[in-house]
Order: sequence, then structure tokens, then C-alpha cells
Amino acid sequence: MARSSDCLVGAAVLVADDFPALTSLVAEVFRACRARVFTASSGQEAMMTLQLEHLDLVVLDLHMPPPDGWQVLQFIRQVCPDLLARTILLTADAYRQETLLRIRSAALPVVYKPFEVATLQRVARETLSRARHAPPLTRPA
Repeated sequence: MARSSDCLVGAAVLVADDFPALTSLVAEVFRACRARVFTASSGQEAMMTLQLEHLDLVVLDLHMPPPDGWQVLQFIRQVCPDLLARTILLTADAYRQETLLRIRSAALPVVYKPFEVATLQRVARETLSRARHAPPLTRPA
């Protein structure tokens, strides 16, 4: 029987969060699943990694110093739109109406801080599985 985390084995994952302890924790969660992990402590670092690496999954904190996660999300939409379906939003802002509306309009999976490791792993597996079964995006001519 295949383990439920098998889809994470060998996956290239970008973890972008400006809180070092959380970045380290999330990176270790994915390393424990035998994923290759890249970290970014700022939106700028995240955008550089997005340009330089072929990634399978992005875990993106929304509230970082500019460029924040929303701006990085816009960058993903413009520069690597195929990765959008493999992006998980991460936030502690579960109560502000504006944030909740933006998250809903983004239509992406979200994990709210604080979170359980098992929840993050489950959302990552589901996101990768869904993306693998979705038709590829076509770019406008």
C-alpha cells in the first residue's frame, strides 16, 4: 500500500515566510516527506527562487514585508501561471474580513496559523494530487 505522502517524495517545494522559526518548521515538515525544499524569508527571495527553480509546490505566507505574499501571488500569476494551482496560502489572519475575501477570491488552498503538521501535509498532498489531474493551462497567443 502506497503511503499518502508519496507524492511529496522528490517534490521541489518553496516555503516563503518571513518568520524564521516557522520557515524552518515548515521546511522540516517537507524534508521529512523527502521533498527538496527551498526557503525564502522575503517576497523578493521568493520571486527570485520562482524564476530560478522548477518548483512543484509553493507554500506562501501572505503577510510579509513588501513585496508581500499577495504581490508574490500576482507574480506567480504573471510569470509561472502553471504553478498557481500548486500554491498554498499560509496566514495567521483568519479574522479580518478583507483578508478572508481576498483568500476566497484567490480560490487557492489556505492553511491558517497556528496549524497542525498533519493538516499542512494533507493540504500539500491534496494540492499536488489535484494539480496532477487538472488539464494544463494554455497561455494566450
